[in-house]
Amino acid sequence: MGQVSSASVSGSVLDPAGQAVGGARITAVAKGTAAVAATQSTAAGVFRVGGLRTGSYELTVEKDGFRTYRLEDFSIIAGQEIGLTIQLELGSVTEGITVVGELSEIQRVAESGVRGSS
Repeated sequence: MGQVSSASVSGSVLDPAGQAVGGARITAVAKGTAAVAATQSTAAGVFRVGGLRTGSYELTVEKDGFRTYRLEDFSIIAGQEIGLTIQLELGSVTEGITVVGELSEIQRVAESGVRGSS
């Protein structure tokens, strides 16, 4: 069996009422190389950004009518599949929510279904 050389981030994008947000732009930018991987959430709010190399990333989620969500400086390693639930807040895209933390903290929050406040 071959060695896995990439990782992925997947999950769902929700509005403040917990309803799916389709058409949100999800972008992962590698801190060291500025490589960009991007996708859009489906009508069901589901997304997956694959092919990510080991390293530090910033994840941005944007959708008109909502504040921009930023998950800054999280690290991933090859073979890792990260699951996130992102709840957007109403506002303009020029406003933002920034989340900073270790990936293990973020994963625990995502896995337990607890959503942070801004």
